Amino acid sequence: MIAVFRPPLWLRVVQLILFGGLALALTGGGLEEGGWVLPLALTGSVLTLACGARLWVIRIILYADRLLLINLFRTVVLPWGEVAKAGHDEQGLWVRDRDYHEYRPTALQVTSEAFAFVQRATLADARAAAARINRIRKKRS
Repeated sequence: MIAVFRPPLWLRVVQLILFGGLALALTGGGLEEGGWVLPLALTGSVLTLACGARLWVIRIILYADRLLLINLFRTVVLPWGEVAKAGHDEQGLWVRDRDYHEYRPTALQVTSEAFAFVQRATLADARAAAARINRIRKKRS
């Protein structure tokens, strides 16, 4: 493993606390209401916790032979020979393969609703990740 890029620890902890609180609220509401609401609330709690756990593990891992993008709903493995270019824009990091498919890793994306300091930090990480990916890609080509 050459490098790992992921959201900062404080952000992952906040997300985990929020999703855990939501799961507790759903479970509490289901237990209080009972009946047909209880299975729905428990199912919602499990799904909420699964989403929170997945948000904890999103990251970009640079291996010697491949680039691994662990996103919210899927994981993308790109051998270095398939990576055409990496860059960043106002939304965050993007990686393009040789077939012109563009991947936007969840780990380094921002929205316009994010706090300004979060946007600045994430975009700085996206710039650094793009530069590092392009350096490794050129060495491997």
